Amino acid sequence: MGWTNLASPDGLETDQFDTDEIIEMVARQRREDEGIMACDA
Repeated sequence: MGWTNLASPDGLETDQFDTDEIIEMVARQRREDEGIMACDA
């Protein structure tokens, strides 16, 4: 998404909610990402 305040050395955009307990679901349509939802496991 290009948010520079979330950038990390590995190139991933992370925030305080990105933990080992998070499950991310991606909605795709016609091979394009339409939305992402994160759920606490």
